[in-house]
Amino acid sequence: MFLRLARLLLLLIVLAAVSLRGSAAPAREFGTNWTANYYNNPSLQGVPVYTETLPTGINVNWGTGSPNPAVAVDNWSARFTSTQVFNAGGYEFVVSSDDGVRVFVDGILVWDRWIGRVLTTDRFQLSLTAGTHTLTVEYMELVDQAALQFQYFQVALPFAPILSEPNGSYSAGIAPIYRWYVFSGAEWYYLWVTGGDGHVFNQWVQAESICNAILCTYQPGTTPYDPGSYTWWVQAWGSTFGYSQWSNSLTYYVNFSGIPVQIAPSGVVEANPLTFQWQTQPSADWYELWISSESGLFLDQWLPAASICTGATCSVPYVTVGDGIFRWWVRAYANNGVYSGWSSEMRFIRQRPLESPVPSSPLGTVRTESPTFSWNDVAGADWYYLWVSGDGFHVLDRWMSAGSICSGGICIVHPSSFANGNYQYWLQAWSSIHGYGAWSPAYAFTVAMPLLGDAAPALELSVEPPPPEVDSGG
Repeated sequence: MFLRLARLLLLLIVLAAVSLRGSAAPAREFGTNWTANYYNNPSLQGVPVYTETLPTGINVNWGTGSPNPAVAVDNWSARFTSTQVFNAGGYEFVVSSDDGVRVFVDGILVWDRWIGRVLTTDRFQLSLTAGTHTLTVEYMELVDQAALQFQYFQVALPFAPILSEPNGSYSAGIAPIYRWYVFSGAEWYYLWVTGGDGHVFNQWVQAESICNAILCTYQPGTTPYDPGSYTWWVQAWGSTFGYSQWSNSLTYYVNFSGIPVQIAPSGVVEANPLTFQWQTQPSADWYELWISSESGLFLDQWLPAASICTGATCSVPYVTVGDGIFRWWVRAYANNGVYSGWSSEMRFIRQRPLESPVPSSPLGTVRTESPTFSWNDVAGADWYYLWVSGDGFHVLDRWMSAGSICSGGICIVHPSSFANGNYQYWLQAWSSIHGYGAWSPAYAFTVAMPLLGDAAPALELSVEPPPPEVDSGG
């Protein structure tokens, strides 16, 4: 009985040990004996300025410094290379970098984040055959902080292909390149793509035509996608296992090929309401029109492309604005979830044209050789132009500063002496902002002064007889 209990206890201990071993986290590897070459440029060009060996892996935080005084603190790059022994199976790679990083396995690019960024951790998975594989990590430091860590774990991969890209943003009109990691034993792959409007593309592709030892790469070539979001999956098939499970999905975005280009309004405009125009953005379903005035937002409106665009031009008429300086922008939107960038800023100044001055004198007949010219002070005018002609001949023309002749809304000037006769005159206003106003209509006056040497009119006197004498009775 005691022996039987002892054996049972021993069995429980063994089972517990096995259970603990099975639940342990996979051992992380940094690799060994990395050769590091450093370059004083962010593109790995030229001869390394410093070389060293990292015996225990890549796990370095340089802060705002650099690996060595020979290496600049900003705008440098490095290439780390090591050959490691792998078991057959799946591996998860974890790389953290500030700034850009690329990873190659046996010379094949398997991860690419060659961009400026703050410290960011990326994870990707792939299947490796048993034996040695050469790992290469390329690193780019731009400004400020510099850090890099690279490690990997052996993991159990799902019974499905593992996708790589596309999973970011891409330009319109170019068929994306699809990449996924080799699924052991696969002879064919089935690619399925959907967009915001539903199914877009599906096709079986033979593995031997698109795959190397690690990656499968396929570009449909004849399927340019409109701007929007797209999701894709891959399934493998092999004669030894049949169909695999579907992969997890990846989503990518096709951007607009450009930004809307504005046409009008621009510069100084007098019309009101205004028509806003820009060039059509291919594949746009909507446009957002944004107008700001000197006091802030004036208009923010979404407009359906089908209603406002004809051919190469989109037009939005009947937009009423006040006087002042305005700025405006426009951007496009596709129904399946992608915005274009905002257009560049376009400015316009909306102003009423200068009114024609309206004289109050001289008008009609005047009895002075130096008549007073007076008219209303036109809002916004800086100068006035007076033109006078008499019975078909030019008499005078003169520019006059509004500041020197106008006060209280009235402009007054005595430009010259005029001989007797008939005259016509016109007025025009000018402003440094508004430019020239329209000429006033012709106004007429007549100077009628007495001429020297003319005889004075005769005076007619009424002579009354003297009063009769009064008889005093003497």
